Amino acid sequence: MGAQLIVRTHSNCSRGELQTWVNKAKERSAFEDGHSYSGEWNMCDGDLDFSFSEQKVFASADEAEEFIADHHEKWEPLLAVKAYSSQDMPPKAQSDKLLSDLLKKANDLNLQIAGMSGAVLARVKSGKSKLKACDHCDSRISVSHLHSTRCPVCRTEFLFTETDTKRLQALEVKSKEAKAKYEARLHQILASKPKGQTDRGIVWLVGGWCAS
Repeated sequence: MGAQLIVRTHSNCSRGELQTWVNKAKERSAFEDGHSYSGEWNMCDGDLDFSFSEQKVFASADEAEEFIADHHEKWEPLLAVKAYSSQDMPPKAQSDKLLSDLLKKANDLNLQIAGMSGAVLARVKSGKSKLKACDHCDSRISVSHLHSTRCPVCRTEFLFTETDTKRLQALEVKSKEAKAKYEARLHQILASKPKGQTDRGIVWLVGGWCAS
């Protein structure tokens, strides 16, 4: 069976409102497309995964969609990420080199954070151990059955070593600092926008690979 990428955009709102919107879309899809390999959102289990939404705001919807395509796995909860709307971008912000450099630094750091789980999983899978134990629920999981760094039984993070955790924490600190500097610069630009010009808004993008 295959899968198709389904990504939809929603205006900025609370997480609860976004979850309600997605739940209704899943219900409608189940009714219209069926419950088996519909190629729609109802093929993705559980509530929305907001884990990436606090790490970064993507520069564009296209970049956000590409990220979802690269980081979502079939059957997993849909990913919810934020991106800047392409509408009403102040010309000064488009040409501001400092803003561009700060955004690139923030995005590079967050992509390193996002890529850590994949790197740790690849390291575990290439190792000699055939089983991994979860200290949280005492399960012993075959390495060949692992598809993420979380325990498939209790969903607790269990593959990160102490060194991995320290590196992740260090990256998160740098990411927050870079994001704060970017936002400060952006707000500075927006504060000086010509009268009547609208601020560039933020939107949600929700999606993932849906079994078909």
